[in-house]
Amino acid sequence: MIPTDNNEVFIGFMKDAADRIVSSGLSLHDYQELVRLSKTPGLDWLDISVELENLDLLSFTSICFALCERWFDVKMPLLRAYITEDFFETVTNTMRRDGVCGQVPMSGWQAIAN
Repeated sequence: MIPTDNNEVFIGFMKDAADRIVSSGLSLHDYQELVRLSKTPGLDWLDISVELENLDLLSFTSICFALCERWFDVKMPLLRAYITEDFFETVTNTMRRDGVCGQVPMSGWQAIAN
């Protein structure tokens, strides 16, 4: 099904990102796209947060937002999760190793899980 509004596009992106984080990982480019999508005019963050919670993706999204704020010096919508400095360093080093487009098969949080 093709998303019909911007809220659905954002939620669809987060669903896809959650699937990819456990298989191939997310690239720096994915996080840049998350920032871009979050700046889409007219997003209803209350509706989005309710739907993300229903999909068990609100915590995941909050962690992604926290990483984006640190990497790109931007203000993200919604509540950002607290991430430890160790977690941030591990994910950042993995992203540096994998490159902008995630050339290495294992990326992001998948490296931490292993």
